[in-house]
Amino acid sequence: MLVQRVGEVRRQTKRFLSLELLGIQSQAPFYINEQLTKCNYYIFKEAMKMKKHKVLSAVFTRRALVYVRQKVNDDFVCLKSMEDLLALDLDSAAATETAVLSAGVSQVGHSNFR
Repeated sequence: MLVQRVGEVRRQTKRFLSLELLGIQSQAPFYINEQLTKCNYYIFKEAMKMKKHKVLSAVFTRRALVYVRQKVNDDFVCLKSMEDLLALDLDSAAATETAVLSAGVSQVGHSNFR
């Protein structure tokens, strides 16, 4: 299968994929997207939003599954449902609240201005 062969070449050469690998005279890169189920696509989309807001440090898919990493040195976690993603978000929110409370702020999210 072409996708498997391309993956092997990519791993062996550690280069970006180019059209030249397919016999076309061009250095233009190309990308292969995975087909995700609707559920996994939604999980991936929401995880990317969390990455944009710095809640997650990395998000990727492999073999139609979504993987995330909360901090740079953490292990990757496979998300099989939205509940898994929400649990990560709640864990990080709880950690943030604990850090803020330990810094001496009495209430998270409340302003002194009325």
